[in-house]
Amino acid sequence: MRRPAFAFLASLLLALMIAHPVDASSSAIYDDREGDLARWTEIVSLDPFEYVTLAPIPADSAIGKVGYCDILEASLALVGDSYVFGMRVAGDMPSEGIIPGVNYVLWSFCPQFDPAGSGWDFWNGGDVALIWDGTSYRAVFWDTRTYPTSGEILETPVDFTESGQMLTITVPKELFGVDPYYWFFRVVVLGGQHDFYTFKGGPYIEVDMTDPVHATTPYPGYYYPWLPWPTA
Repeated sequence: MRRPAFAFLASLLLALMIAHPVDASSSAIYDDREGDLARWTEIVSLDPFEYVTLAPIPADSAIGKVGYCDILEASLALVGDSYVFGMRVAGDMPSEGIIPGVNYVLWSFCPQFDPAGSGWDFWNGGDVALIWDGTSYRAVFWDTRTYPTSGEILETPVDFTESGQMLTITVPKELFGVDPYYWFFRVVVLGGQHDFYTFKGGPYIEVDMTDPVHATTPYPGYYYPWLPWPTA
């Protein structure tokens, strides 16, 4: 379900429209509940639609105290020949230091190239992420579609901005090759010297994620809420 254009991200899209052509049909903005940090949610019923929150993260915990892990809004827009992903969080983006026991924070947008959308076939998608390591930021597109045949995941640096409670990541459309069918957004914290995509080296916790109520392809027992990819 597409939500109304909220002030922060709507103003961002307006600025993008002024600088570059943006087709309204190829953009989307979604809200996200404040204070809903949890290790995951699980969809338990399609009709009526119901979900449960599993392992909620206490507000007074080290993770719960930093607003930058709590998503408020997220957006996606086709701007010229690039996709621009945006996110607003409940606290200012960090400029120094990191959560005790955490080595990396990722603000992540995950495209899915599988038209079935029945689950996150990791090798049929990828990850667009802004990464904070306590001292600096970098943004990447991890293309996992190459892994089944080559055993490698392609990592491409991409442009980003971060200021106050807002971040954006810009990915040239050519990196995707074809348009994804679905996407979702999340915040992830990692501990240890983590090998990002073999999940070795420390704890891996998805602390906030797309509200399941927005999902267009919810599947019982599966907790990634897929959103429709905006079509041009």
